[in-house]
Amino acid sequence: CMHDICREKEVFFSRRTALIVALLMTFLLSLIVFIFLEMSGHTGCALAEFVLLHLSAVTLYSFAANRGEPPYFFTCPMVRRELKKMMRRHVLYLLALLCVLLSANAASILLPAFWMQPLGHNPSILGDALYILCTAIILIQAMGNRKIMECAHLRFTDTDDEDDSSAA
Repeated sequence: CMHDICREKEVFFSRRTALIVALLMTFLLSLIVFIFLEMSGHTGCALAEFVLLHLSAVTLYSFAANRGEPPYFFTCPMVRRELKKMMRRHVLYLLALLCVLLSANAASILLPAFWMQPLGHNPSILGDALYILCTAIILIQAMGNRKIMECAHLRFTDTDDEDDSSAA
């Protein structure tokens, strides 16, 4: 019988806290570097930085306890079983994001000029549209990851209940 560490109450893992803090710092640093590179016109470097930003954002939102939802732990046996599936999904979502960004870059020459011009300190309309689309894709991926881990825990609970009833 496996032990479900994700569902224990009042558990504090210093390694997990250190990992979440490291992910948060990676996310914030990636965001700052991405904004700087994007503003200075280094699009290729900004795209590479975006990959790191995407990875840290998805990982943070997928595993952290947020909005009353339970946290998930990398060391949990149910989570470990699903990591391969989530990594495959991550690569597919990343490819979709890169296709969106590269398509927008290629289509930018066909768009009217006002779509490309920044509005004061705000980014261009195209920049805003890409930001909203990329954020939506990140949230959809993270919520999908959480659903995968939740289903893995439900399957574990169902098999654990069957083991208990057959032992009685």
